[in-house]
Amino acid sequence: MGITSAVFVNALAKAEAAGVLDAWSRGAKGTLIRIFDRQTLEEAVRE
Repeated sequence: MGITSAVFVNALAKAEAAGVLDAWSRGAKGTLIRIFDRQTLEEAVRE
C-alpha cells in the first residue's frame, strides 16, 4: 500500500493545525518534523 505525496502533506498540515506537530521543508535535505504531543499522534495513527 503506497501513500502519495499529496496525502502525506495534507495529513501533516492537519496535524500541524491541531497543534500536534510542527513541520517545515528543508529543501533537498527533506522535511523536519517536531512532535509536541506524542500521545495524541499515536492515538490518531491507531484509528
